[in-house]
Amino acid sequence: MPLNNHALALSLSHYSNAATNSDNDGTNIVSLEYSIAW
Repeated sequence: MPLNNHALALSLSHYSNAATNSDNDGTNIVSLEYSIAW
């Protein structure tokens, strides 16, 4: 899957939102997505 700035920005946005909301499940899932995207 090609990496692009939009996908990375979206992943970062979701990671930030999950962390702010203190949603453990969401944070874990988004952390995984962030790791893959990065």
